[in-house]
Amino acid sequence: ATPASMRTLTMRSRLLSRIRRFLDERDFLEVETPVLQPLPGGAAARPFTSHLNALDMTIYMRIATELHVKRLLVGGMPRVYEMGRIFRNEGIDRQHNPEFTSVEVYEAFGDCWSMLDLTESLLRGLAHFVSVTTAPADVQTGDVEQGAVQLPYGERLVDYGSKFERVSYAELFERGLGLPMDDVERVRKAARAHGLKHEGMADVLVVNDVFEEVAETALDPSKPTFVTEYPAAISPLTRPDPANPDVAQRWDLFIAGMEIGTAYTELNDP
Repeated sequence: ATPASMRTLTMRSRLLSRIRRFLDERDFLEVETPVLQPLPGGAAARPFTSHLNALDMTIYMRIATELHVKRLLVGGMPRVYEMGRIFRNEGIDRQHNPEFTSVEVYEAFGDCWSMLDLTESLLRGLAHFVSVTTAPADVQTGDVEQGAVQLPYGERLVDYGSKFERVSYAELFERGLGLPMDDVERVRKAARAHGLKHEGMADVLVVNDVFEEVAETALDPSKPTFVTEYPAAISPLTRPDPANPDVAQRWDLFIAGMEIGTAYTELNDP
């Protein structure tokens, strides 16, 4: 291994330990749930398929830890998390890998806003740790300790020290497209202009395709940003906002142009 790759692997190991410490200190219990499952669930992804000889049955490698961890939550564990490997038999690019590690955290009686605070606090702490660990000796007592935490990603610096940005889905859509998301005719015209299929699709699905293709690029990659108030129609199992049932109590977090996490208030009213 090269010195650079060794530094990366060492830092990764230390960050995983700090994630565990952060959650353990807040009374979250770490668990391990099955990797081999009779039915894949908790996400929309193509699973890896295998055969269990002992029971002569088809099994799947998990595409998410969600459903089994939620069962533990319902079973009486009020704060629980799993840090585990996920397997998705799909494409490969700079943001996707068929095998990766995820962290899923669940809290009884919490909501998407308590998870937002938890996530921002965790990431800012991890960024501060990286800054202090990698900064030259004469810098470690300087700006890093004052909360000015900026870490490089490619050719840009990402600011983890400032309060993370927040923007609603509708606001970001209008910022990126220059038109409101409820102007369906112009949205469909924008879909055509960007080569997106939209014939026969529901309006909200066309809006979301345009949002993902165009509006997300309007985010400042140097500022971690929570995108909030997603349309309820594309947020299954998510509690609608009581003040506006058309939007969901959900957020997605974007850093350096990538979606790195999501949370929502669970729809648990039968």
